[in-house]
Amino acid sequence: MWQDILKQGQCYQSAYSYVFDENMKGNTDLILVHADVIGTGGDVKGIGYCHAFVLDGDNAIDTEANVTLPYKVYKAVGNVTNEKRYTFDEMLREALESGHYGPW
Repeated sequence: MWQDILKQGQCYQSAYSYVFDENMKGNTDLILVHADVIGTGGDVKGIGYCHAFVLDGDNAIDTEANVTLPYKVYKAVGNVTNEKRYTFDEMLREALESGHYGPW
């Protein structure tokens, strides 16, 4: 069972940390997104799961895959649905209230 947990990745923490770090550098326009996606490769191909990524203008940044794509392409390829978007302040509030990186 613990092997399955290790395989799951750290998308919520890595996306949160990316938004936090960039905000500290002055990039205050990023949006954290929690959503449902359909995997596109490897062990998750065709499997639905919860995921976190970052919006930077018209681009989606997947901090786990280390990929930046136009949001429209990212959404279509990953079959992104059920999005919940968080500004920096909303992200901080949710993390402080819940005690974790998400999903919220």
